[in-house]
Amino acid sequence: MTITLDPQITGNVGLYFCCYKLSLMGWNTMPTARNARGVDIIAYNKDASRYVGIQVKALSKRSPVPLGTSLEKIMGDYWVIINKVATTPSVFILLPDEVRKLAKRGEKEGRISFWLQPREYENEVFHENWGRIGDPHDLRHLGYSRPEDMRADEIYSAYERQFGEPLSFPPLDYGHISMSPEELMRHALSALQSKQRINWSEHFTKLKKGQLS
Repeated sequence: MTITLDPQITGNVGLYFCCYKLSLMGWNTMPTARNARGVDIIAYNKDASRYVGIQVKALSKRSPVPLGTSLEKIMGDYWVIINKVATTPSVFILLPDEVRKLAKRGEKEGRISFWLQPREYENEVFHENWGRIGDPHDLRHLGYSRPEDMRADEIYSAYERQFGEPLSFPPLDYGHISMSPEELMRHALSALQSKQRINWSEHFTKLKKGQLS
């Protein structure tokens, strides 16, 4: 079934559908001014330490994506193409360089235009691959290829951002096991990488059983 909508409404549906999906991933989303040149959505993480600009192309059916008369207008960090947006949305996520590479040039009556055909963007690599945009809690945006390279204050901040509670030393009644600041940082990093907050009761039970080092 195809629902016919005004092009402006189709664009709005795609814009807010994309915001909805990004919000479920943990991003804060802010649509930009409609019909203004530039990206359609600014997405940022909880502490605003990472931003991404996204262009959204919404289509009412399985159609080519119009790219205009020049590829210079292709901008942002990601392109999100949504076809059949009003019925059964199907999403494809590309990088701007991929859009430029896959674009086809057309000419009619001396006028040049560029298009992205469905056979080009309907690729399994792009299909519903929201992971390309990434996890807003990913530590790599801080400039570290390895979380273990972070400073102690950054680990404290990252832990509180991710889990909504401060990182603290375990109570002494959990087995009376002393822990140095370095050991605490090591366990906090493990929690950040596994995306599971530290449960000290379970943690020390596993330590006693030799399941953790």
